[in-house]
Amino acid sequence: MLFDTGARKLGLHPFPSPMAILSRPYGNRVPCQNCGACLGFGCEYGAKGGSVAVTLRQAVASGRCELRLTAYVRKIEANDAGRATGVVYFDEQVKEVFQRARCVVLSANGAETPQLLLNSKSNRQGRPTAMSRRGSPVAR
Repeated sequence: MLFDTGARKLGLHPFPSPMAILSRPYGNRVPCQNCGACLGFGCEYGAKGGSVAVTLRQAVASGRCELRLTAYVRKIEANDAGRATGVVYFDEQVKEVFQRARCVVLSANGAETPQLLLNSKSNRQGRPTAMSRRGSPVAR
């Protein structure tokens, strides 16, 4: 409240930051209990949104999703048309496993995403090349 008052005196217009926190019940989740522990942590009540708290739980509960927490993806496999067909990952025993997929979503991070694209080959242009487009920042 003090920050809000000071900002308004300076002619600024503060507004709440979007936090994806429920203000009322939604589905099987309860609203925020205002305990203040959510900054930088998960919510013990399940009121804070996010992939770990909401999306992954719902996906696993559907029975159509399995989490492989010790897997480490090495490369993305593609067909001759250049379309991703699955991933090759290392399992707990550091054995390579191919997981076929209709859709591959690449969302590793700023360092691992380009590394996976460079490790992955596509025959789209008639010869094996990195999956990243020629001349793209990831290929430089």
